[in-house]
Amino acid sequence: MKNVALCARVSSEQQAQQSTVDNQVAALKKQAETEGHIVLPDDVYIDNGYSGASQL
Repeated sequence: MKNVALCARVSSEQQAQQSTVDNQVAALKKQAETEGHIVLPDDVYIDNGYSGASQL
């Protein structure tokens, strides 16, 4: 068994509003557990779709 990190992201405001990040994290955690891995809370990385291209 080994520790793994997860990364989830959204690319649009619509995806952010639909909580797709929460769904991604849940699915990734489930897959990691199925494969016998451990996901520590500090090893879940979330990109909420912020981009330098959209920042003024």
